[in-house]
Amino acid sequence: MENYTRRIGLVGISLASLLYSGCGKEQIPANPAAPLTAEDPNPNQYEQRIRQASTLTIKEKFFSLGKHYDIYDGKEIVATVTGKKFRVISGDLFTLKTIDGKVLGSEKESVGFLQFKRAAACYDGHGKNNGYIGEEISLKDMATFDHIFHLYDPEKTQLGKSRRAAISGTVNIKNTSGGIDYLSEKKFLSSTDKYILQKKNKESKIPIQQAILITCIEDTLRDAEKAEATEKTIDAISDALDDDD
Repeated sequence: MENYTRRIGLVGISLASLLYSGCGKEQIPANPAAPLTAEDPNPNQYEQRIRQASTLTIKEKFFSLGKHYDIYDGKEIVATVTGKKFRVISGDLFTLKTIDGKVLGSEKESVGFLQFKRAAACYDGHGKNNGYIGEEISLKDMATFDHIFHLYDPEKTQLGKSRRAAISGTVNIKNTSGGIDYLSEKKFLSSTDKYILQKKNKESKIPIQQAILITCIEDTLRDAEKAEATEKTIDAISDALDDDD
């Protein structure tokens, strides 16, 4: 249990680094509202392409201060997701912008609520709070090591949940009926972390902007888990060498 608690702590550190938008922490209301981004009636060309895309590629930038992901429509970068490293006071923040600088949405770590040990507040491109996601931690998931977020709409109705497979890293986002709305498949033969995000349900109530952000969040959490595993291996080797002495 101590190791699991430590794992959750490191994961929390990573989640905070991507959600930076300059907003302070806020209290979650009686039910987590959800990540439903209001559609801008006047989208620019890049936002329009993102909305209409059935497939996007998400690639982590190899050299970057903090986290940086490029979002491709075909071979062209149309948007970025950026975040800063661990910030003790204001928590993690992810911000999604089109390549010409228009903010489409963001998520910022916030206090937990009920069964959710950690949650993130969601904002539209104008900085207006439009929902929350809540992280599920259960004994079942401790056994499988899968990672789950619950998604809610502004009326406090659950829209679905995302699940990251522990081994493959693939993220699927399902609606409340159990159907897959988005599938974000991790590609391993790549110099950097890379995902192919597919929109499986054209009628999904979960906007593709949210699917992009969740994919980036999950990649960051996965990186934190790998870093912790490496640290444990180094500690074990160090302890073994000390015992030999």
